[in-house]
Amino acid sequence: MPLRERIVVDPAILAGKPVIRGTRLAVEFILELLAAGRSENEILHNYPGLTREDILACLAEASYLAREYRAFPIPAEMRLLADGLRESPANHRVATRTGRFSASSFFSACPRPPVNASLRP
Repeated sequence: MPLRERIVVDPAILAGKPVIRGTRLAVEFILELLAAGRSENEILHNYPGLTREDILACLAEASYLAREYRAFPIPAEMRLLADGLRESPANHRVATRTGRFSASSFFSACPRPPVNASLRP
């Protein structure tokens, strides 16, 4: 079985985390064991249902996710807004009055998603 087919994502299993097919062992868990210094043989001994190919599939999944991960820079106004909201409300009001940024003008420029009336409480 190809390595990519050994990893499945099912919303009904571990809230949709990638797991090894036929188990409830998350890829994340196996990677944490390896990162903690556990040997392949130790993992295989402690989890008899696993095979060497399952561990390799976990590493392949991690490699794929690391390769596909993209980080996008956050505009300066957004960082200032986030920093201001993390502080106390009094600090936020002072920062807004100084003209560094205005939360209302920033959010008014952002389009709002349509509200689905059926989702309202």
